[in-house]
Amino acid sequence: MQEMLNGGFVIAAALALAYGGWLVWQPPSRLRTLVKTLSIGSLSLLSYRVGGPYLLTLALALSAIGDAFLANEGEKNFLGGLAAFFLAHIAYVGLFVTSDRFGAGLSSTYFIIVAALLLIMAAAVLRNLWPHLGAMRVPVVFYVLAILAMGLAASGLLLFMVIVGALMFIISDIILSHELFVWKQDSAPRKVSPYFIWGLYWSGQAMIAWAYLSPPMQMF
Repeated sequence: MQEMLNGGFVIAAALALAYGGWLVWQPPSRLRTLVKTLSIGSLSLLSYRVGGPYLLTLALALSAIGDAFLANEGEKNFLGGLAAFFLAHIAYVGLFVTSDRFGAGLSSTYFIIVAALLLIMAAAVLRNLWPHLGAMRVPVVFYVLAILAMGLAASGLLLFMVIVGALMFIISDIILSHELFVWKQDSAPRKVSPYFIWGLYWSGQAMIAWAYLSPPMQMF
C-alpha cells in the first residue's frame, strides 16, 4: 500500500506543479479545468483506493469540485465553488472531531495559542473584507466561520501535519478572499498571489491527506 501512496502523491504533485507553474496564468480551458481538478481529485481517489477515512475522501472530493467551478469564470461558478469549499471545510471538521486523537490537544498550550491566533485572524479578515463584500456578506461570514471551525478542530488533534496543513489551507483562503474582493486587478499583490494561493492550498490538503493515509501520525 505504501508504494501506491507514494506513487499517488507523486502524480498529484506533478499535476499540482503543472497547474501552479503554468496553467494558473492561462485563460479558462478544458485542460486547465481538468488539471486543476485532478490535482486534488487524484488524492480523493487515492484515499478511496487505500481505504482512507470516508470524510477525508469526501473533503478532498468536494475540494476538487470547488476547483472545477473556480477554474472557470462567472458568478454561478464562483458561488458553486464557494458552496463546495464550504462543505469541504465542514467535512474536515467532521474528520477531525471524530478522530480517536481528538481532544488530546484541547488543554495544551499549543491549542490555546493556535485558537487565539485563529480568532484574531478571523476577526481581522472580516473587518478588512467587510466594506468590499456587498451582497456577499452573509455567505462570506458563514465561510469564515467554517474555516475557523476547521482550524479549531485541527488544533484539537495536536498533530503537527494536520495543524500545519489546516493553517495553510486557511491562509490560502484568506489570500484568495483579498484577491477577489479587495485588491485591484493591476495591483502588485495580484501579480504573485496565484502562486501563494495554489501552493498553500494544495500543499495544505496534501499534508492532511498524508497524515491520515500514512500512519503513524506524529504528535507535537
